[in-house]
Amino acid sequence: MRRATKQQTQTPTTQSRRWRVRPLSLLLLAAMALFGYKFLQKTQEIKGLAAQEAALQAQNQSLAQQNAQIRQSQRYYQTDQYVENAARSTLGLIKPGETVIVAQPVRQRIETVRSAPLAPLAPPDPAWKQWWNAFFG
Repeated sequence: MRRATKQQTQTPTTQSRRWRVRPLSLLLLAAMALFGYKFLQKTQEIKGLAAQEAALQAQNQSLAQQNAQIRQSQRYYQTDQYVENAARSTLGLIKPGETVIVAQPVRQRIETVRSAPLAPLAPPDPAWKQWWNAFFG
């Protein structure tokens, strides 16, 4: 009978050792949870920064195109051809020996046709008669 008592007394202590929580394992579990949380935070931050980078690159591309158009316009405005066209169109200047011909637009007279006055409309039928005609034709 002693053997049975030893087994009975050893079994609860073995089970209590198996399920006993150690402070070191709790500390390790808390550290793992904190690491996982920080990992997810940084992952979200990286995704946000990647989206921001793509938007800034698109904006940079657009600004580079606008800059190229402005430079092209600036080069045109510095040419003699632009100065000559601006002087002719804005100031009305001409070169020596040229004759200015100004075309006047032809204005056509538009005749309006009056229509005959409309005949007075007959008064509408009373409501009961309209219903009668709707159902019995």
